[in-house]
Amino acid sequence: MPARPEPSLAHNSPLHRAERMTLLRELLEELNRNAVLNATLERTARQLHQLFRAHAVSIWLREEGKMACAATAGEPPAKRRVELGRGPVGLCAATRAPVFAAGESTRLVRPLLSSCDDAMVFRVAVPLLVDGNAEGVVAVECRGTPLSEPDAEVLLALSAGIAGAVRADGIRRDKYHESTPKRRAGGGTRRVVLRGKTVVPGQALGPVVALRRLSRHAHVEHGTSRSVRSAFESAKRLVRDLSDRARDLGLMREVGFLPVFGAMLEDTRFRDVVVERVLRGESIHEAMDRLAEGALRGTNGDQDAQQRASDIEDLFAALTMLAQDDPRARPPRASILVGSTLSPYDVLVSARSKPVGVVLTEREGGERSRALLRLLDRPALQDVAGVTRWVSDGDIALLDATRGYLLLNPTRAEVAALRDAKKEGNASDEA
Repeated sequence: MPARPEPSLAHNSPLHRAERMTLLRELLEELNRNAVLNATLERTARQLHQLFRAHAVSIWLREEGKMACAATAGEPPAKRRVELGRGPVGLCAATRAPVFAAGESTRLVRPLLSSCDDAMVFRVAVPLLVDGNAEGVVAVECRGTPLSEPDAEVLLALSAGIAGAVRADGIRRDKYHESTPKRRAGGGTRRVVLRGKTVVPGQALGPVVALRRLSRHAHVEHGTSRSVRSAFESAKRLVRDLSDRARDLGLMREVGFLPVFGAMLEDTRFRDVVVERVLRGESIHEAMDRLAEGALRGTNGDQDAQQRASDIEDLFAALTMLAQDDPRARPPRASILVGSTLSPYDVLVSARSKPVGVVLTEREGGERSRALLRLLDRPALQDVAGVTRWVSDGDIALLDATRGYLLLNPTRAEVAALRDAKKEGNASDEA
């Protein structure tokens, strides 16, 4: 256990004020440097730890629908990833508002405590808002004495600078990807075999494409009421088809979100709310985001409610993509999809693009993940390590989910053998 920090000096102490001014100046200089984000966050966490003389400081970033710890100073957190809506960090990210917690209680306002024992833990979490979205959280933990009101205000002000560093890093990454020449489809030459666990047997051949979503920072057109209605109709057809297949396979228990999606899409009031917002000048993305925020409220501590809220957020994201029909978020047809996990959003969007196979890196996806893969009814593997290391978008791959492997850059003979086998299979089916 790290030693407990020294108690804070009085705020009216000249020594304390001079020390704070020096630390604040160094911290602001750090945030304005054009440095690698991870290094910036690590140094920022250490400087905040000194500034507030806290027990622990952690900085979290949104990653794949969860909050992942990117930097710490002092005692590290017990968990490196937390769900949205859970604990001070998850609740802060879900509500986009500061969270103050004392002991086991979590509130959106500071608890008024005049006395406490030295073992009492106080946590303050403030969101890192990037274009109105909570892309991260800064959490400060104190023992025995809560963070003072002036310190909480300073932390809230500094969060804007940290959020600016996060946003600048995202812009730099986007520019890099735009300026980097894209590899020609199938441009890889090294033949690589990656093993995995079979979920849905079968064979497929096609270009590898990463599962993707429309970027939060991408330019989004406002759209029209017609495009919104068209998106709702497309989503209804997709959900209806998936529900029919789930019933045929006996998977309705594992994919309980489908009846919820169906009821929401059949509710014309829900659609009319989105149309009304679009007619008032909001983009489809903004209208959906506001509705998603409501779904994430009040889920703290309730895992079932959190799962439902996450599923509904996926529905809103899918409707946004369907209304925009943005090629940046739409996987190309006849491709092999590669990702870490499969979500309801991926199923809705992928079902429309008709992929030929799916490869996931997750080890234990559970019944729900396997059910989603079975719903897509495409050859599928799980627990395929090394995909992100060896694969680039556009590389040609041969997926043999029956034998449990993904073959990158197959030879012409291997491709021809697969095609011949498929022709023979089709001929035998017709016979």
